[in-house]
Amino acid sequence: MTVKVYPRFALITNEEIEPIDVCGNCEKEWKRGMLCEVKDYFQRVEPGGVVPSGECPECGALCYPKEVVGRPIKEWMQESAWIYPKEDKGFLELLTKNLRAHFGEECKVWQNRNVGNAEYPQLLCSADLKGYGGDTVHLWRDGQSFWPMVGDYSLDDMEMVELILRRSIKEYTGR
Repeated sequence: MTVKVYPRFALITNEEIEPIDVCGNCEKEWKRGMLCEVKDYFQRVEPGGVVPSGECPECGALCYPKEVVGRPIKEWMQESAWIYPKEDKGFLELLTKNLRAHFGEECKVWQNRNVGNAEYPQLLCSADLKGYGGDTVHLWRDGQSFWPMVGDYSLDDMEMVELILRRSIKEYTGR
């Protein structure tokens, strides 16, 4: 296993091959180690958007892992699925069951004191996938996730959590 730490995320791979990233502007392919650090990160990346791998050394645009380029990233937003607060208890039971089916019984899901606050109306719950107080993922009511830190999770874990969250929303709402 290889662990590489980049600005704002860590990449865990089983291969010794360096990942390939694609520029969102000029579409040139680059090895991850050739990318520049992202300047003005929070002005260029929208919440819930795909985390860029770096900046294109040629044109300065954001680069993304080759696996996500060309995928319909925002197709979920067009479906307008949402879990309302009155549905929280039943939905959290389903979500916990589905997350544990993939990540194991040690996975913990909870609602913290920020749920329901006007400052964070979209916050649904938080989860610790490994169950030992490691990094926490925050899950939004609209099917997106926020990872304040990703030290011991892989990019596959990040994508899988959103996929499980969205499938659970569809299952629960019957969409």
